Amino acid sequence: MIASSLGCGDDIVEASADSDDEIGDSGESQGSEESGESESGEGESAEGSGESESAETETTDASDPDADMDGVPASLDCDDDDPEVYPGAEEICDEKDNDCDELVDNDAVDAPLWYTDADMDGYGDESSSTASCLQPPDSIGQGGDCNDNDPEAYPDANDVCALGRTCKAIYDSGAGIEDGVYLIDPEGVDEGGEPVEVWCDMTEEGMTAALIINSVNEGSDVGDFGDGYVENQQLAVGPSLASSEVSDGVQAWLDLNDFEYTQLRLAAYAGGDEGYLSEWISRDDLRIDFGQNGYLLYNDPNGYYWCGGAKSYADEGEGQVNKPAGAYDDCKTHNNLGSGWDFSESTERNMGMTACGTDGAGWMFRNYEDGFKINYPDGGVAYVVWVR
Repeated sequence: MIASSLGCGDDIVEASADSDDEIGDSGESQGSEESGESESGEGESAEGSGESESAETETTDASDPDADMDGVPASLDCDDDDPEVYPGAEEICDEKDNDCDELVDNDAVDAPLWYTDADMDGYGDESSSTASCLQPPDSIGQGGDCNDNDPEAYPDANDVCALGRTCKAIYDSGAGIEDGVYLIDPEGVDEGGEPVEVWCDMTEEGMTAALIINSVNEGSDVGDFGDGYVENQQLAVGPSLASSEVSDGVQAWLDLNDFEYTQLRLAAYAGGDEGYLSEWISRDDLRIDFGQNGYLLYNDPNGYYWCGGAKSYADEGEGQVNKPAGAYDDCKTHNNLGSGWDFSESTERNMGMTACGTDGAGWMFRNYEDGFKINYPDGGVAYVVWVR
């Protein structure tokens, strides 16, 4: 009604609308300003709270700082300048007391193993080891020694470790006390042939069965017995088995011209049992080398006569080396020994241990001087040369 009477209601309405908009904008602005003031107040409150906490923390750090930032305050840390040193830290090999137990490098988690090397051959005994940052005396970082009492016994290039060069060496080192098969390296580690298993008699202070031949002998001879390394793998059979009636053929020996020993003795086995054993004979008493034709022994000073070699010598008298005064041209007047040997205390033939070649009569005596012949290839007899 007022607008109608004035006659300009539209302008007034528009002005009124604009005024309302301005009032609304103004209200929103004021509300926003009030809200902002409120938010600003809250921010100031939070900021003020942060300043309070920071001040409190600085007060704590100042009284008990953690300079190395390892999580342990100085009052509990034995070295607050080193973050690798604090109580409970892992001890490592760094010449520090990492765990603050007043001991340096003790029980370090990265300490290497050191093995006792009693024989100083560069290889240690793996059954005797110590973990330590520093190398203990008489120890080495390389294990694998199978006999730490013998400087000539250690792993070869193929990691095969023989207990010694001879059964005597094994016995002397204390590594063998029972009779049986042992691994030896006759020519030395990584020298010559591979290690070989042999039968050792430890009850006789380390005798090596360096030569074994038996009556299961088909088509071969023993004229060159003891010369070179021949069929060494058969030496692990042992005398008793080699002399049994079920044994395979055994004709094997170490090189008795090269092998390390000072004494030898001969033995005869029948049916698995020892039937004869000679006295000890000095190596120095041998008159010729093994493999040569002639007399290895001729009475003085041991009382034994031992001849042998190729058939051309043994039966035909040709090619004898270092013939003794008064000896026959052949081997004890044999005419069918073939390539073999005759060992006894007599200059006469077939009075002890006779081993004929297959190019001769082809038999062996069952025992010393018993006259009972075992024809090849029947089993039951074995001759052995023991050395020590």
